Amino acid sequence: MALCFWNAPLRVTLFATAVAGCCLLLEAHASEDQSPSSPPKLIWRQPLAGEAQLPLAISPDEHYAVALTDKGLALLETQTGKLLWQQNFTAINRWMRKVEAVAVAPDARWLAIAGSTDYRYVWVLDKLGRRKWHVPLKSTPQALAISNCGDRLAIGTAGGTISIVNDQGKLLQHVNFDNAIIEGLRFSEDDKKLITTRGWFQLGVLNSAGEVLWKRAGCILSLSASRDYQHFAVVDEINHSSDETLSLYSFNGKTVWTKKLSGSRAFILGDGSRTLVSGWSPQATDREHAEDDKPLVLLNQNGQKIAETKGDLEAVSKDERFFLAWNRNGLTCRDATLKRIWCIGWENSWPSVYCTRDFSLILLRYEGRVVAYRP
Repeated sequence: MALCFWNAPLRVTLFATAVAGCCLLLEAHASEDQSPSSPPKLIWRQPLAGEAQLPLAISPDEHYAVALTDKGLALLETQTGKLLWQQNFTAINRWMRKVEAVAVAPDARWLAIAGSTDYRYVWVLDKLGRRKWHVPLKSTPQALAISNCGDRLAIGTAGGTISIVNDQGKLLQHVNFDNAIIEGLRFSEDDKKLITTRGWFQLGVLNSAGEVLWKRAGCILSLSASRDYQHFAVVDEINHSSDETLSLYSFNGKTVWTKKLSGSRAFILGDGSRTLVSGWSPQATDREHAEDDKPLVLLNQNGQKIAETKGDLEAVSKDERFFLAWNRNGLTCRDATLKRIWCIGWENSWPSVYCTRDFSLILLRYEGRVVAYRP
């Protein structure tokens, strides 16, 4: 599951899901002063050739989405569902069969893809899907992130390197984390910091000069930073076992509190005074129950529980007024106290959710299908 960010002045909010190879977009409206009280409604659907698969990407301006299938990739307009183009991977590189990561710039003026079978290159296409340039690497690319203004591309690899290039492919910074695997990257809202959100050993936060500001060693299943980057919530795997710990750290490396958990992901809220935890369980014996209908728990600055419900956390609004989570009833929107606002019924297993940071677009992956919603 992917942890995403929403902006909650909700005039328009988007979700996406694919059924039988189609993209669906649903819509509902809410003013800045009221909660999104009604579930989304379908407004368009767009069939795609081939079965849909992860990963998915949305441009920072939310106008475009890149959908991957088992055969290639497609560029869509999110407002109308118009298919701008679709092409096979072999048109990009004849060795490419599978894509590990994708990222798209504002206005879709360029996009980057990393293939696991074409394992030492990142390819960049223009808005028409034509190949522009590529980045040669010494290790397999695992993660991509394009800055919010679209002038830089960050590449994380299985060899523990992070390369930052400009929009012409020129190398700007190169950072090496010893014995690391970089599996997730994200630029801060002002593009001045780059955070590694998931990976193995020696991961952390970099500034715009490529200097490491904060790091943590271990198998990091989830890393979240507070708005001011002074606190970090980290879920670690314990000695390659099935158990995890959730820890809150200050910027100077001091441990604020630590809890033993099972099957958890965490998102730190605001200045670090609250932490939202998905799949929270104090004993590993609760893992089976947590997987069936995961506890969703809100902790205070001391790590004490202040609210609890059921659900697998997927998204948090930018102003932290709303949360999105799956439970056995379907996709549920909740307020800051975890009270349910609305629910979209979903009878089968939970899709993975991808959404924009401003709460306007969500893409769901379900058994090779992609679905799109707009609340």
